[in-house]
Amino acid sequence: MSEIERYVKEKQVDDLELSHLGLENDSDGYFAKVIGTIEDIIMEDDFSKLLTAFKEKYWNEFEDGEENKLIYTDIFREYLETIEKYIEERLRKIIDTFDMTDFENELKTRQNDLDGQIFEILETFSEFGSFKNMLLDYRNMKMGRSIDFSTDISVKKYLIETEAESN
Repeated sequence: MSEIERYVKEKQVDDLELSHLGLENDSDGYFAKVIGTIEDIIMEDDFSKLLTAFKEKYWNEFEDGEENKLIYTDIFREYLETIEKYIEERLRKIIDTFDMTDFENELKTRQNDLDGQIFEILETFSEFGSFKNMLLDYRNMKMGRSIDFSTDISVKKYLIETEAESN
């Protein structure tokens, strides 16, 4: 019995609900489950601490520019060995049928349908440019160069004028 079939049986979900959830077949349901699990993992304190520690260790190595230093390759490799491996190990503990290669292939077939923070993080595992941009953004934040939108927001009380007040 597949993951989605087990879920449907346990939760007594009907076909209409599955269609509404976008889980018309096993592949969709499994993919949604993996994505949901990754969302949970990246929200955990342990993951946040691990990612922040990695950025803290290497943010000053990166420079904005077209040329990539040789050390970037070693840092990227370490990133994959720590951050990606952490997520993969957590997924395997939670979803016993999880296979990273299958999941990566599924991501490639759905890449045009994906957006949001989770997919930005996943992209840093396969696209060096995304990884470098993540560290450059962190570097800019550390150096006080990030954009501060707080001065662009203005909050004012909206007063509704009644008929009695307007006469």
